[in-house]
Amino acid sequence: MTSTINYEVLFHESPNAYFVTSPAYEILDMNEAFLRMAGRSREELLGMNVFDAFPADPDGANPGQTQAVKDSIDRVFASGKPDVLAVVRYSVPITTVEGAGFRDAYWSASHHPLLDEKGRVVHAFQHAQNVTDLRNSVAQGMPEFDRKGGDALIDTPQGDDQEHLRAGVLRRAELVQSANRMLDIDRQRLMRLFDQSLSFTVFMREPEHVVELANPAYLRLVGETDLRERRYNEAHRIDPPVPIKLLDSVYQTGAPIVEHGLALRVPEGDGDGTRVVYVDVVIQQIVDGKGKVVGVFMQGNDVTTIKAAEDELHLYRTGLEELVIARTRALEKSEEERRNAEAALHRAQRLEAVGKLTGGVAHDFNNVLQIVRGNLQLMQRKFEPDTEPAARIEAALDGVERGAKLAAQLLAFGRRQPLDPIVVDLEAILRRMDDLLHRALGESIAIDTQVIAGLWHALVDVPRLENVILNIAINSRDAMDHTGKLTMRLGHATLDETGAAQREGLRAGEYVTLAISDTGHGMSAEVQRRAFEPFFTTKAEGEGTGLGLSMVHGFVKQSGGDVMLESEEGKGTTITLFLPRSTEPISTVAIAAIDETAAGEGETILVVEDDDAVRATVVDTLTELGYRVLRASDGESALTIIRSGVPIDLLFTDVVMPGPVPSTEMVRLAREILPGMHVLHTSGFTRNAIVHGDRLDAGVNLLSKPYRREELASKLRHLLGDQTSASNPIPATAPSASPRRENAATVAPAADAPEPLAPRRRVLLVEDNPEVRETTVEFIDELGYDVIAVESAEAALAALEADRYDVVFTDISLPGMSGVTLLKRVRATRPQQRFVIASGYGSDFGKHNFGEDVGLLAKPYDLSTLDGVLRRVLGN
Repeated sequence: MTSTINYEVLFHESPNAYFVTSPAYEILDMNEAFLRMAGRSREELLGMNVFDAFPADPDGANPGQTQAVKDSIDRVFASGKPDVLAVVRYSVPITTVEGAGFRDAYWSASHHPLLDEKGRVVHAFQHAQNVTDLRNSVAQGMPEFDRKGGDALIDTPQGDDQEHLRAGVLRRAELVQSANRMLDIDRQRLMRLFDQSLSFTVFMREPEHVVELANPAYLRLVGETDLRERRYNEAHRIDPPVPIKLLDSVYQTGAPIVEHGLALRVPEGDGDGTRVVYVDVVIQQIVDGKGKVVGVFMQGNDVTTIKAAEDELHLYRTGLEELVIARTRALEKSEEERRNAEAALHRAQRLEAVGKLTGGVAHDFNNVLQIVRGNLQLMQRKFEPDTEPAARIEAALDGVERGAKLAAQLLAFGRRQPLDPIVVDLEAILRRMDDLLHRALGESIAIDTQVIAGLWHALVDVPRLENVILNIAINSRDAMDHTGKLTMRLGHATLDETGAAQREGLRAGEYVTLAISDTGHGMSAEVQRRAFEPFFTTKAEGEGTGLGLSMVHGFVKQSGGDVMLESEEGKGTTITLFLPRSTEPISTVAIAAIDETAAGEGETILVVEDDDAVRATVVDTLTELGYRVLRASDGESALTIIRSGVPIDLLFTDVVMPGPVPSTEMVRLAREILPGMHVLHTSGFTRNAIVHGDRLDAGVNLLSKPYRREELASKLRHLLGDQTSASNPIPATAPSASPRRENAATVAPAADAPEPLAPRRRVLLVEDNPEVRETTVEFIDELGYDVIAVESAEAALAALEADRYDVVFTDISLPGMSGVTLLKRVRATRPQQRFVIASGYGSDFGKHNFGEDVGLLAKPYDLSTLDGVLRRVLGN
């Protein structure tokens, strides 16, 4: 049945006062009863804001009156349900003869929602009654209304029943108002909890998912500031963080959805960037009192951090086996690296042991070779070249040459040879060696040299590098059976930390490479593994020493580079040298050629050599070359000669020197006394005296033993003809390692036969060995001294009590009282008594502080050595 009721007529004709408002409190419509109550016209009120049309008294007793009405209207739009204000105190504006003002009034009002066809609250209407008279009459206990203040819109019966009724209505109204206040307090508490919650919460009105409420936690998550009254799928700057299909499913089926670790893509900062967060979320329906679905509620938590931890734990659990396998491999690799490190350490220890052995052997061996070579060369000059003695001497000199080469190879392998590197162009080195290589290899072997454009400079000891190149070339010649092709390639190599780690002892950096390849028969894997071992050779007995490649390896390593060997049987061998690059300009130092005709011009040379035979050979050689020669056996005696004022042009000294003054200290002091004097060092093994970091110290000139007469002559002329070399500073260095023979006696410059002293001095000899005592007495007598010999310290004390002696010459080791105790006993009463102490153990001297006035003499000593000590002690 179709309704015939006209609700618009009912609205306008109703005796109850109504007006309609928008969410913004705009008056949209009102009925005639409201206009009568307000005393205003429709045209005047239509479109006005309710609180502009009916402003509250700013000075009234109820400052929150406007807010109470606003809150009631807001609750209607928010909940879609009616809201009641049982009694509210609200002043209204009035106009009297006295002017405009406000009248305090009480109202009972209700607000009701007006819905559109989709059930949405679009408007609200108010029904208001003025209950001022009722409120006042009840408050004052009066039986009837005071109608003087204005129209009352409620007619109340008379009598006691009416009074009770009015009182009841008022009490109920106050109870409703109190309940509303409590509800408002609860609502405020819920809103604070809603706003401050760490969990995010969203309320959406259905069926279009319009956001009604979203708490700050959700707004922070999605990077928005306000989403109210916006459709969920249109409200976010990017795709909705929660898939729409989940919201649709909950709304349509009613079944709640719980999602764990749901991935959402949300904005990152203020730009267009995004990030992924993970949330645990619950989505469920909101139904009204009649069971109608009116919205969707979504609540959840950001679990991104928890998800990351869970993923890491999952990865750990699922990848535990892989981690175990990886760790096992790492341990295996570590074990392999440990074995390799141990092997490298063992190789280094063996190399160090061999180096020490070769260093010690080389010094004495080269001294022996120097004696043999020097004497042979002196003898050679007394025979005609084509005679049998000359031929035999030449054969002996060849043997010395082979011995010297062997010693040099041992030093090179042990990385003990002194290097004097300079900045060079390796292409120029190869060009200079071209004729030499062709002569060494023969006409049947072709040589091809290839050089990369813009070749870097290298820092290397040129003579020793030339020797290495020649050595490799000769090995290649033998491998090719004297027929084939030798290719030499110069290039660059830059090694990072990884590449350098694959080469033992090689640092990351830039290198100049020299690859020497042959077309020989190649090497097997076993031969390649042992190729650099000392004394390993594949040649027949007597055809090789096995030191060639080990010498190459030692030299390049000592130079700061490396050697790489590549070979395949039947296809040849390539040896690549990695030499350190230098960014400095090419050195201007010339590599002097040997002048076979060099000779002295009467210059004075001081020879300091502890080995008597070597010293004698050097003196004879220099004398024959035309030099005036002074000689000393240690640094102390050399300084004595230098301090004497004798003119000296050049100091020729062994590096390893016995006595309390090391050679380096002796040279430093000599330079201070004679700054214009040239210095030439010589040694069979330099140890650390003038070599540091495998390099000769700056300004040091060295002639390695054994040297040929021509090499010595040429080196001397080069230095004596160079007016600048004498000014090169000799750096102060630490004292050398313990010398081969310590504290040898000094030797002053003297002729070959010592001259006796006059008048004759008296010597008291204390020696328990009869043979030594007899021989020493003859020596002292030969030197021109009067000598008395006793066999013990006790006998010496008795002799000193009976007579005076210029010198007491005593052995350290004596039966009973030692020579040291004897010295102390005598010096206690005769502090000026001169002493000479002799010992068969040079190390004995270092245990005592004898003082500079005591002569020290190591056994065995010769006549010249004894003469020098006695002269120094006596001050002659």
